[in-house]
Parts: sequence; C-alpha cells; structure tokens
Amino acid sequence: MSSARSHFFSLRTNASQHPRHRLRVASLTCAALLTVMLPACGGGDDTAESQSLPAGGGSGSPTPVAVTHGRFVGVVTIDGTEHFADALLTIDGALRLYVGGPHSNDGALERTRPATSEQFVGTFAVQESQASGSGIIIGQQCAAGSAPNPYCGHSTPAAIQATFTGNQLEGDIRVDSGTPSTWKLQLGSWDNYYDLRADPLSGQLREELAEFARADDTIVNFDQDGSLFFQSANSGCVGRGRSVPHLDGKFDVYDIAFSLESCTGAYSYLNGSYQGLATSTPSDYWDYDSLLRIWASGSGAAQTAVTMLAEPL
Repeated sequence: MSSARSHFFSLRTNASQHPRHRLRVASLTCAALLTVMLPACGGGDDTAESQSLPAGGGSGSPTPVAVTHGRFVGVVTIDGTEHFADALLTIDGALRLYVGGPHSNDGALERTRPATSEQFVGTFAVQESQASGSGIIIGQQCAAGSAPNPYCGHSTPAAIQATFTGNQLEGDIRVDSGTPSTWKLQLGSWDNYYDLRADPLSGQLREELAEFARADDTIVNFDQDGSLFFQSANSGCVGRGRSVPHLDGKFDVYDIAFSLESCTGAYSYLNGSYQGLATSTPSDYWDYDSLLRIWASGSGAAQTAVTMLAEPL
C-alpha cells in the first residue's frame, strides 16, 4: 500500500481496492484516553477474531472466513416502515446502531436529519454465524418542540438476535418498551474502509447530522494529538474531547470521548459527557469520498445520544 498527503487528508491506494480518501489520525495511549473518562480503551482480546477463523490447519483450499464484525448499512423495519440503519460491530463485541428516518435501501447514506432517530448501544457475541446480545435504545433529537419520540429521556432495554450470511446481517431487535415490539434488520457489509488500519485523525470537518448542529454552523477540529473541539453557534454547544484508534488499530474504528457544554435553551438537555465509536465512510457504497461517522451516548441520569456525520472541508 502506498500513501500520498494532500492538506490534512491522505489518499490511499491498494492494488486490490479503489482509492480512498482517509482522515489523518494521531495515535494515543490508553492512559491519555482515560483522562476523558473513556472506560474501554484496550482491554480487548482477539477472541472474536479467533472465532471467525477456519478450524483445523490441513492442506487444500482454505475455508472461507465468516464475517462476524464490521460496518453494516441498510434498513430497520419498524411497524412496517423501513428506516435507514447504520451499524458498527467491533471485533471485541461492542455494538452501535443508528436508526434514522424512512429510507429505501439504495446504497446511500442518509444525509438529511430526520424528524426523529434512535441509537442502539449494546454488546454482542458470536457463535458460528449467530450473533446475540443486549443493550438499550436511546432517543435522539429530543429537544423541546421536536417531534414526539417515545425513546427520549430514558433507556429502553433491547436484545438482538441476528445471522451473518455472506456479506449480510439479518435478524431482529426485540425492544422491551411499554408495548414490546420487534425491529427487523436487513443490513449489508460496508467494508470499503473498515478493513483498512485506523490512521490518526486530524483536520477539519463540517458536521451535518447532529441535533446541536444547525445551518452548517459546526466545524469539528481534530488536532494531531487526537484531541477534538467544536462549537455550534445556534445551539451554543461546545464540544471538547479526544479520539484514539480502537484496540490496536487493525480496523478502521476509533474510540471517541467528549463533553458537551454551554448548550442553551431547548438544547441544554445535551450537556454532559459522551463516549462512543467512530469510523470513516463513503457517502454511498460505490463512492470514493470519506466522511466520519460518530455514534456517542451520554452518561447522565437522563439518557442522551448523538449520532454525527461530518464531511472534510
């Protein structure tokens, strides 16, 4: 693999893959990340990876390796309506899923903020090709005056049962709300960037999706030491935090921790500490551009979550 540098961003070329624009990233130690209260830096093992390797070591054609972690995009069907879905399942069993607005499974990201959205925060384990796990559903875009969302202000228990089949992930999320419901998952693997190593993030990006960002007023700055900063004029929110490649950086996954401060008015409920995961992404499955997806959830008594999508300037 060769690399070339243009401004803060790099263009990577692999003989077996398309060229890909990647955000530059600076490596940090776990100790540095702990200073912003990220509880899970390192500490993982290769159990999930070893489970995906073919058994035995005999001669002959190699056994195909099952996909048991990665980035998956598609739809979640809720009450008969398909919604945009974007999931990250890490090698050490962390799971983040963004559920957006009504959407057709057309191979493109949802770039417009929907009226309501949710985030599933959980963990999973894989036995053969079967994934099972549990977590919570947290409502997003819950500011006063927003469209009603039954998942705002609290955490709703949920459990996932899904099957990895080829490059697909299909199954159910059973949501234990007042009236239990089942969400149907139909996701396809987006390994465009996931299988590349995590490079240290640096540069400037414009946030498009988060509730606190309005009218292109939020520029996210990543310094070469992994620290991040942003400020939103309309909501008043100021974000400060840090990023680091997840585990050993073998895959394009980053641990993210930041605080939101000074959010005013209807957005004040967002003030607090957040932690989550991030990965780079094309805007659609066939494109060569590179955006940054962040899934983050708060640690306060009233559960909050933000899903971000930022485009390099």
